[in-house]
Amino acid sequence: MFEDLCRRFFGVTPLLVTSQIDLGMPVRYDNPRDVGADRIVDAVAAVELYGAPMIVVDLGTATVFDAVSRDREYLGGAIAPGINLSADALYYNTSQLRRVELVAPAEAVGRNTTTSLQSGIVLGYAGLVEAMVGRFKAEIGEDARVVGTGGLVTVISDHVPVFDDINQELTLVGLDIIYRKNAAGLPSSGASAGMSRAG
Repeated sequence: MFEDLCRRFFGVTPLLVTSQIDLGMPVRYDNPRDVGADRIVDAVAAVELYGAPMIVVDLGTATVFDAVSRDREYLGGAIAPGINLSADALYYNTSQLRRVELVAPAEAVGRNTTTSLQSGIVLGYAGLVEAMVGRFKAEIGEDARVVGTGGLVTVISDHVPVFDDINQELTLVGLDIIYRKNAAGLPSSGASAGMSRAG
C-alpha cells in the first residue's frame, strides 16, 4: 500500500530496506527477515563511517543494541524498553510518581522523589548501556567501537564512558548508503529509500 501511494502521488518507486536487498553486509540473524530495518540501516552506516567490529546503541522509543562482527557481518543484538517508555510506565501505573525532567541528579542516592526518579531512570539506563556494551565486547571483541544514536542518546552520553562517537544522523546516512548500492536496479521513474517495520 505504501509503495502504491509513493508511485501514485510522488511518482517514485520506494526502495524498502530489507535483508533481501544489497546491504553490503550479510545479516546473520536466525531469520534475517525479522530484523528491523532501522537496525540494519544504523549498522550499515556505523560500519561504513567507523569500521568493524561495531556496537551501535540506539536510544529512542526502544533502547536497541546491535553488533557487527570483525568480518562486517550483522550478528544481532538486544532490545530493551526506551527511556521515555519506562518513565511513562512509572507515571501511568503508579499512584504517587510523577513525570520528571530527564537529567542526571548530582548523586545516585536520591534525597527526594524527583531525584530518586532521575537517578533510577537516567543513571539506571547509563548502567544498562555500560553493562550491555561490556557483554557485547566480550563476545565480539574488546576493540569494538561503540556508536550512540537516537533522540535520547544525549540524556545519558555524559554519564557512561563507553561511546567512541555520537552520531544523530546515522539512520539518514545508512539510508543514503543503501540507496546508492541499489539505485541502479530501480525503475527509471525515480526512487526514494524507506524502511519497513520489524523487530
